[in-house]
Amino acid sequence: MICGTRGSPLALAQTKMVLEMLGPDVEMKIIKTSGDLYRGQFGVDGATKGLFTKEIDMAMASGEIDMAVHSMKDVQMDCPFHMVIPKRGPCCDVMVTRHPSFFKIPENGKIGTGSPRRATELRHMRPDLEVVPIRGNVDTRIRKAEELDGVVVADAGLQRLGIWGQGGYNYIRFPPELFMPAACQGALAVVCRKDDQKTIMALEKVRDELSTYCALAELEVMRAIGGNCHIPAGAYASPMGGNTIRLFASINDPETNESFRDFAVGPITMGREMAHRLADTLMSKGAESVVRSFR
Repeated sequence: MICGTRGSPLALAQTKMVLEMLGPDVEMKIIKTSGDLYRGQFGVDGATKGLFTKEIDMAMASGEIDMAVHSMKDVQMDCPFHMVIPKRGPCCDVMVTRHPSFFKIPENGKIGTGSPRRATELRHMRPDLEVVPIRGNVDTRIRKAEELDGVVVADAGLQRLGIWGQGGYNYIRFPPELFMPAACQGALAVVCRKDDQKTIMALEKVRDELSTYCALAELEVMRAIGGNCHIPAGAYASPMGGNTIRLFASINDPETNESFRDFAVGPITMGREMAHRLADTLMSKGAESVVRSFR
């Protein structure tokens, strides 16, 4: 089997993780995507949608590759392929900073992120902070902490690249219930064609049921609110033991710094119903006007 992947350090690390689970009979093929060539700011307009998956998915549809490994938060909601979600990595965001804590960052400090969601989560917690748009690979963004007061990156990326704690900075995890992650952050999507039974059987060996239920519940929140990469919204499903999960979600207003947040509790098999109920609750609290402004 041939597995397609981007050539970024994080994409390669994630793909190697999956290939180790699948065994030695899979080879890796690097495919350059539009996202690797894009020089604009992510999350600002519809042009960025699917940039990290488009060319890889085209190669799979044509039979050039048999499977692919994506960060699940990059996968479009109407994914046309068979999808398997392995055991999930950490989902939270991390502040990388020279300062001893998030609240010790000086007033009007400059924080780097290219994510509208992260920007609004920061301003909700500290309206005084100035958010500076940055982009690039994880290590490139971390180096920005030298000239800024901090940068926000995903915990999973730091762990998978083995760069947690490097550079002499403080690495401060935000609790996901307080600083809402992107839906499916830390989860991987391993995909193949729906008519390729041989590859489907191979991929099903790496499926993690709990990670799948949680990630799909988060994805359904975004679907229910009509979410996309522009809306500053997040979702997080937390296992509570047994067959129960707690599903959190937030929609933030970038104009007022107001954050509409709530959670629902229920069986893991009822994630879809919980997601729609939670989305309705957020809309009724006032988030509908925020979502409408991004359509």
